Amino acid sequence: MECIDFLPSTIDEISIITKEGGLLVGLCNNHNSNSILASRILTDLRKISKEMSGGDLHSFSMFNKKFLSIPCIEDDVVIFVRCPLTIKEKKIIKMGKVIAKMFIDSTKDVDFRNWKENSSNFNDFKKNLEIYFKMSNL
Repeated sequence: MECIDFLPSTIDEISIITKEGGLLVGLCNNHNSNSILASRILTDLRKISKEMSGGDLHSFSMFNKKFLSIPCIEDDVVIFVRCPLTIKEKKIIKMGKVIAKMFIDSTKDVDFRNWKENSSNFNDFKKNLEIYFKMSNL
């Protein structure tokens, strides 16, 4: 998990994972983060939700945090956002859709099914994300 200083106060963490549970990008705003955003756990929760309800896991709350799931790249990739319970879900979903579009645009040449854990594939995405969040705080 990479700690960065450009996430807005409305977001604690962003984890972008493959549908198999591989962590592609993990960003947090707290250097002392004891994150429970473990990609395998989130992947398993999504699978259990699909089996039990027949639908995707969109959000859940745990302790004083809210977790939102945004499907991306035809559900091959999922974006999980952790935020405070007090943040409106619509706001995070809207932001998540922008993040998903930026991720898709900046990684269109990456084959996630045969990804070799090369984190440099996501440098452009991280730069674009930083610009987006800095501009949105103006």
